[in-house]
Amino acid sequence: MTKSVTNASSTGSDDHVSRIWMYGTPMFLILALGVVGNGLAIAVLFRKQHRNKIIVPFMINIAMADMFIVVASYPVFIYDNIFRYPVNDFNYRCVWYGLSNCCIGMASIGSYALIAVLVYKTVASNPIKKNNGLSVRFRNVLLVAIWIYGILCALPPLLGWNLYIRGPEGLSCGPVWVTRRADYIAYNITLVVVGFVVPVSIMGFSYFKVLRFFFKQGLPNHNILRASWALYQRRVACMVGLSSAAFLLSWSPYCFVSVASMATGEHVLAASTAMFPELMAKASVIYNPMVYTAMDTGFRKGLVKMLGFKKERYVVNLPKGRN
Repeated sequence: MTKSVTNASSTGSDDHVSRIWMYGTPMFLILALGVVGNGLAIAVLFRKQHRNKIIVPFMINIAMADMFIVVASYPVFIYDNIFRYPVNDFNYRCVWYGLSNCCIGMASIGSYALIAVLVYKTVASNPIKKNNGLSVRFRNVLLVAIWIYGILCALPPLLGWNLYIRGPEGLSCGPVWVTRRADYIAYNITLVVVGFVVPVSIMGFSYFKVLRFFFKQGLPNHNILRASWALYQRRVACMVGLSSAAFLLSWSPYCFVSVASMATGEHVLAASTAMFPELMAKASVIYNPMVYTAMDTGFRKGLVKMLGFKKERYVVNLPKGRN
């Protein structure tokens, strides 16, 4: 009897150690890249030459949301999984983790959808006309609306419409996806439709319109201003399109697995493999700074200048010699 208890204890200890390596190592890497990357992105985007552009306030909004989740949410559950394992199905830290992840995720995907609409609006605008941008008041209203949208999506489980509990892999917390309760299923369907299907549809329709506009218009060769404007807008559209695609690719596996679990009434992945969609979703916070650096020349120059890598050139005027 004692031997079997000892073996069970040893197996549990080995499982805990493997969880630390399989979960803790990538999460610490995500934390480091998320803090450094988003911190630098915020600093660069706040510079004068960037912050007045029409989509930059919403890019800053996403970077600040990613920074918040990396600093205020991820460490809580890393602590639970490494130092307080096994984690209870329901506790206040679990509720905070699920609430903050849901709110930030919804606010982020709402920001991406709004950026897609603004990109199309900017691409289709006339560069010669003034007032093509947003007023400061309207921009602030949109930013507030994004966060209200995120809060409204995340708040119902606190009011009894579903719950935030530990997932099957034991490494994160979220809504109850495997359930027979009609009210829980109704919330899950609402969350998927309002928080994923609708924003993705808006993004897809907007970028389809952008691509169709580019193919239809081409590059004007009779007007230098219009040609330079078209080239700039194409670069911007490619950058934000890739950024949105990276976010969606990160979150899609988690969304599909959750919907499949809801539809079948059981977890579709074993605990050993269920962590991978979770880790992919968490890694969404690290991609934007990489995309901005790779695809935006202005961002890259600002980053290099801010970090002091580019040395200034000094011109020395030598006195002219006498004839």
